[in-house]
Amino acid sequence: MLACRIPEKEKKIAGVVLFNTNTSNTLILQRTTGEWDLPKGHVEKKEKVSKAAERECWEETGLHVELCNNTRITLPSRSMLYFYPAFYGGSETDVLLSSEHIYYKWVSPLDVKHFFEKNDDFTKIVLAIYRLL
Repeated sequence: MLACRIPEKEKKIAGVVLFNTNTSNTLILQRTTGEWDLPKGHVEKKEKVSKAAERECWEETGLHVELCNNTRITLPSRSMLYFYPAFYGGSETDVLLSSEHIYYKWVSPLDVKHFFEKNDDFTKIVLAIYRLL
C-alpha cells in the first residue's frame, strides 16, 4: 500500500473556544513546550469538522461540550483552522488534561492576549468569537 501525504494547505484543524457558562471564562491549555493553546486537532478522513472539534475538545480536556454549530471562525494558514464557540456549565476544576498538555487556565477572553503572544491568530479567534456571542 502506498502512503499518501496530504499537503499542509489541505490539512484541516478543528477546535473550540470553550466558555464556562458560570464564569464566562475561556479555557486555554499549556503544551509540554510551554506554549499556550486552544483545544484543537486534526480532522480525520470523512469526519465532519464540527464533530472533530467536539472530539478534540474531549480528548484534550475530558469535557463534553455543546458547540454553537451555526457559528465558526475559519482561518487559512499552513492548514485550514476551524474554531467553534463551545460551552461548558460544570466546574472549572473538571478538566482532565491529555498527555499533550501540562496545565490549563480559565481566563477572561479579554486577557488571552497575554498568553498567546507568539500566536496572535489565537487571540483574534477568541476575541472574534467572544464578540459574536
